[in-house]
Amino acid sequence: MIFLDGYSYGLPKTLHHEFSSVLFNQMFDTDSLFRSIYLETESYFKKSTKYIEDSPNWIDDQKFDFPKNTDNKLVLRNDGYALTAFENDYNSIASSLFAPKNVKLIGEQLVENELNFWEFMKIARTEQYPIFYKVTKVINLYTYINPIFKVSYFRTMED
Repeated sequence: MIFLDGYSYGLPKTLHHEFSSVLFNQMFDTDSLFRSIYLETESYFKKSTKYIEDSPNWIDDQKFDFPKNTDNKLVLRNDGYALTAFENDYNSIASSLFAPKNVKLIGEQLVENELNFWEFMKIARTEQYPIFYKVTKVINLYTYINPIFKVSYFRTMED
């Protein structure tokens, strides 16, 4: 990764977005129990969300030609990027977990950006939106890697 501007507002969320792929791929290749948890997580994500890349008409050239997200019941981000692929979906969640204030500041986190991440998650839990369960599953992956990464840890990121 090359960053042309170290002072970019998007840097914190981008680092966590990309690092989650590197970390999860490394763990997937080296830890069979993690691989099992990861595959269960992937299965839930793919059952609850139709990703653009899984469409029979998908062409890689269309990578950035995707519809805007209209609500956050299935995915975070308001631009629809998390709807393109499973990996982009969980990476967007990782960004919101580790850098929720940053993602909100740049206006990418929620379709209606006035709520904070954990305020929205309370609604998502009450309404039983799939995104609540996706976030829980991603937190479980991080908790497996290091027990410090529980919900309480991620809540402090917003303080």
